[in-house]
Amino acid sequence: MNYRDWAGTPAPSAYAWTPDWGVGQTTGMGQAGLSITGTGNMISIGGEFRSVNNGQFEGIVRFSTTPPGGAKDKPRLSGDDWTGSVERNADGSTGATATLPSNWDRDDLTLTYELHRSDSATPVATTTADATWWNRPLVTLVDETATDDTPREYTVTAKDADGNVATSGGITWIEPN
Repeated sequence: MNYRDWAGTPAPSAYAWTPDWGVGQTTGMGQAGLSITGTGNMISIGGEFRSVNNGQFEGIVRFSTTPPGGAKDKPRLSGDDWTGSVERNADGSTGATATLPSNWDRDDLTLTYELHRSDSATPVATTTADATWWNRPLVTLVDETATDDTPREYTVTAKDADGNVATSGGITWIEPN
């Protein structure tokens, strides 16, 4: 048999996209989208739903890859729903290490994380990480300037590529035993 080599040819692939559906109850089917069609930068979904992404849409909704005014969807977790811990660096070096589960965003895989100390207007550490709602690896940020007399209160911000921001709950430095 001869098989053609399609290397380099564009192909469809799965895309991590997770709108929040208010599923309808009329038919009892328990699913929101029943039909999908699209062209260019728009898709339309028809089905049995009462709302999508906290907006009132019933039965049909459109989505755009280039929404007017830019993407407004921010990282999903914030405040006390998203927190972690900060500890003095274990190796005895100056500084503190903050660890928390990564955040996730419905329309961005990669987020930028900034560690903010209560006495500093600028971030004391920054990193990026990929995460989805089903795969949230730990994010580690190191404040290399922290000393014994440094304020012990931190927050972490998660930013997406469109500048949308979510801020963690307060994280207090824990002294090791």
